Amino acid sequence: MGYIYKVAVPQGRWPTARALDAAIERSAGVRILVRSDRADNAFGTAPDESLAVLVDDCPHILDSRDYVFDADEDLFELRDIMRDAGMDIAQLEGAHVFSTTAYRDERDWRVAGALMKALVREFGGYGMDFQTNTAGTLDWADGLDEMLAADRNAYLALEADIESRQQENVSEHELRRRAFDRLSELFGNRGVVPGRRHTDI
Repeated sequence: MGYIYKVAVPQGRWPTARALDAAIERSAGVRILVRSDRADNAFGTAPDESLAVLVDDCPHILDSRDYVFDADEDLFELRDIMRDAGMDIAQLEGAHVFSTTAYRDERDWRVAGALMKALVREFGGYGMDFQTNTAGTLDWADGLDEMLAADRNAYLALEADIESRQQENVSEHELRRRAFDRLSELFGNRGVVPGRRHTDI
């Protein structure tokens, strides 16, 4: 189980690996690992849906993928999920989508944040957080660090609840409701939909 984030970038502005790496804030301590002879190719994740990066000069693998959105092959009903969350589905038209999943490791959240901010700020991306059901462009990116910190705290709390579920005999639905209640408290009910998880989009 992980928390999923996406950025829809206009196809004509999808960056090369070199351009995206250059756009990442150096203070994030994140660099994209790419062969020099492929640095000027379009940025892309590996076929096994992973992305190799450096975090503070140490290798790390991020669970991620990229694809060109095709309305006829929207297997996970991304448009419907976005519509339910009040997001702008027009942003998907002809978009190249970057999708990533963050887990317990703190580096997942750092890398996800660094990549998403770069894609939004420098390449016209539309960012989406399916935990708080918030989305947007520059203002969204400006608040991303705070949002990811809150998401990670909620994720770790949910994991802790799951680990103790056998002792408490609490259903998974109830645990997820608690996590959404916590996010609602943190974000003032900004579009959070209790009971709905987007783990397969």
